[in-house]
Amino acid sequence: HRKIHIMNGTQLINSLNGTVRGLVGAIRGEKVRNVTVRSQGDGAFTDYSRDKVHGVDVLINVPALKASAVLDTEEHERTLAYIAHELFHVFWSSITLFRSFGEKYGSWAQGILNCGEDVRIEARNKYLGSLEGAFRLLSAKNEFLIERAYETKDTDNAWNPADPAQVGWTSKVLGHIEVGKYNICPEVHEWVRQELSTDPSLEAKVNEFLKVIDEAKVRKDGDKEVADAVVRLFKPIEDDIKTPPPPPVPTNPQPQPEGGEETGQGGEQGEQAEPPEGSDVNGEQG
Repeated sequence: HRKIHIMNGTQLINSLNGTVRGLVGAIRGEKVRNVTVRSQGDGAFTDYSRDKVHGVDVLINVPALKASAVLDTEEHERTLAYIAHELFHVFWSSITLFRSFGEKYGSWAQGILNCGEDVRIEARNKYLGSLEGAFRLLSAKNEFLIERAYETKDTDNAWNPADPAQVGWTSKVLGHIEVGKYNICPEVHEWVRQELSTDPSLEAKVNEFLKVIDEAKVRKDGDKEVADAVVRLFKPIEDDIKTPPPPPVPTNPQPQPEGGEETGQGGEQGEQAEPPEGSDVNGEQG
């Protein structure tokens, strides 16, 4: 049976808003005002779109909580983990770099950068020991998200670790396990590694990316190294993803009856966003 926490969603968010502002200033060593926590929608992200100087008016969003119902322990702790994760972005991810990177290289590469930063900032927190108890909370949060994605592997919307278009999420899963050292989802780890090995070239790029992230965790501005690695390792494959080669022409093509069924499938395939964390080029980082 799950333990029941005495707070409801509204009480939890209200209690956190004051302590979050203090944590930001204490850990960063800078005075950052108006860091607000909001519970809305199904995503966890940091929105800097209204900031002016040094992170003024930063909004951390966490997935919607039941306003009046009592939260169970797992939901309560997962919310704390989301907030800790987003705080690490405030501490150690440059929103200026994140925005300019998206403007220069596009949302696909920016998404991979965000995945790499998700791993680096959590690994950095462990390296520094910034928030006591955060490792356990983040481990549970990551296990929840990764297992939820793993459950779709036999569906039409499955995540394929060897798909270059989904390399950000693949790197993120392996990064949390191998770089962050979270002891989670051993069956997922084995499956991802097995699938990724079917593309040795992509596997080598992911391994190099994880090495860069691991080395960059010791530096506050390590996001520069992660960004450089995204461009060097993954940007060259983007054109192949966005413009797949045309299907081969059959040697003896057969005429199609008028009004016959179509043989192709339209639409672009983009990187699978990690639910509920995500990012976009307009100033949100998850």
